[in-house]
Amino acid sequence: MNSREKIQMKNRIEQIQARGDLFARQLMNEKQRIVQLQSKLSDFNRKIGDVRENNKKKAVALLNMHTTTTNDAYQRADGLDPTRLADVNQKKLLKTLESRLNKALVRKNEIENENNDIKSGIDKLRMKVCCDNTSRLANEKQLQNVQQKMDEIMEKAAGAFKQRDKAVDQ
Repeated sequence: MNSREKIQMKNRIEQIQARGDLFARQLMNEKQRIVQLQSKLSDFNRKIGDVRENNKKKAVALLNMHTTTTNDAYQRADGLDPTRLADVNQKKLLKTLESRLNKALVRKNEIENENNDIKSGIDKLRMKVCCDNTSRLANEKQLQNVQQKMDEIMEKAAGAFKQRDKAVDQ
């Protein structure tokens, strides 16, 4: 590297450093400006809040200017009625509880109907078992009678067969 290139490089580095310093100064100035703007913004927001609160108080005072009641609870002009709110809340709660009760009663009735259906099914099955038992007993008696008659007939047939064999042998 020759001296001319070194000088050019040195000049270029100085230019870049100068630009970097300029940007650093601008960055610092912008940061300070941001801090100042944020503080002013918070001050204005606080002032706006104070003005709004003042305006609310003045409006309520203006609305309450001609009230004649001595009870402070009845002098509210801000739109709130605690008695009405309590009544509305109580009605909502009552409606909710009634709805839950109705649903529970419907479910109870459905379960009772299912239980009655199951009980009637069980009773029908019991009756069928009872009828089946009586018809089975009757069929067993009839079968015994038929078997006894067959035994008698078989004995007679065996006796007749023996007599025929005797008659054939003679």
